[in-house]
Amino acid sequence: MKEEFIRQFGKPGVHFPEHEVDLSSWGATTDQAIHLINRAMDDSESRLTAIRHPKATVDHITKALGDEDANVRYYAIQNPNATGDHITKALDDKDWTVRESAISNKKATVDHISKALNNDRIWMVRASAVRNPNATKDHISKALNDENVKVRAVAIRNPNATVDHISKALNDENTEVRESAAIHPNATVDHITKALTDKTADVRFYAIRNPNATKDHITKALNDENWSIRAKAIEHSNATKDHITKALTDEDEEVRLVAQKRLKDFK
Repeated sequence: MKEEFIRQFGKPGVHFPEHEVDLSSWGATTDQAIHLINRAMDDSESRLTAIRHPKATVDHITKALGDEDANVRYYAIQNPNATGDHITKALDDKDWTVRESAISNKKATVDHISKALNNDRIWMVRASAVRNPNATKDHISKALNDENVKVRAVAIRNPNATVDHISKALNDENTEVRESAAIHPNATVDHITKALTDKTADVRFYAIRNPNATKDHITKALNDENWSIRAKAIEHSNATKDHITKALTDEDEEVRLVAQKRLKDFK
């Protein structure tokens, strides 16, 4: 059986990266694939490959989620045929990588995400929960109060973060969270203004990189004590010729060089 499976689907029994296996080349018919998967699921060296097959059934995935090998369970919950019930089961798995894989599934529901955010002790699982495209505004709010800075940073990077979320994140004690808030596409003029007064240069740098930064923001940034912020201000698409002219006389050579390059855009 093993030789037949290898011939059809490739080398089994290896925890391989996705790019090393071309799933589109596993070209058996549905009946042939299910027949081979049924047999492979009982083989210790083949089941890891079998459960990744796109024709694995609900029953195959259910069986794999009870496997003693965490790698098998990990790949089982990634299978495109995994259901909401499978995700529910995987969120109770003893191995955190399986839970993280489950909550990353695009079929994860609001309830699944809430469970991971509320109950999981591993921050990577909570971070993946708020990263899920199905995470709601309430989930983002919850994650912005997480004790782990990485979870809060992931939360504010969610494209659905609101004005209120960004306001909260700009007051976070952690620089990474404030940086992510400053450059968020939903940041308003007031958010950017606030971020440009941050005590940490990196936050100000991210603020002036925001596409929503205005001409007034650029003017302010050109007076920043940090040369890299002044240089980045000149690179902004909203920089005017007056901004460039000012930067041409900057005390820092790097800023002047950037200004000289930008001046060509106005000729």
